[in-house]
Amino acid sequence: MYELNQIFVETYPPEAAQFCNQNGYFIKEIEPQEGVRRFQIQEIPAPTPAEQAEQRKQEILAELDRIDRSSSRALRACMAARNVGNEPAQSDVLKLAEYEAQALALREELAALNA
Repeated sequence: MYELNQIFVETYPPEAAQFCNQNGYFIKEIEPQEGVRRFQIQEIPAPTPAEQAEQRKQEILAELDRIDRSSSRALRACMAARNVGNEPAQSDVLKLAEYEAQALALREELAALNA
């Protein structure tokens, strides 16, 4: 019924908008012809490299925040053990090391994206 690059004159039916929503397209007003408005079904453009980089930066920042929140329990346990003169549980120490390795790799990737 509807297809990519299809052109509508003066207006377009709501069903065309639904078709676009379901198929990853959008309707754009194009140059009028003889003073009559026209609309065309078009593909949503792929993100630019700059947009892709910005999206990845946001993903990294969210992951770093998740790591910070996740590591707090193991860090509290290690500090509590040390405060009473005990060695922290090896599982907590290993978990903190794992989180730090993940964060380090993400910070390096973020620095490269910001360069």
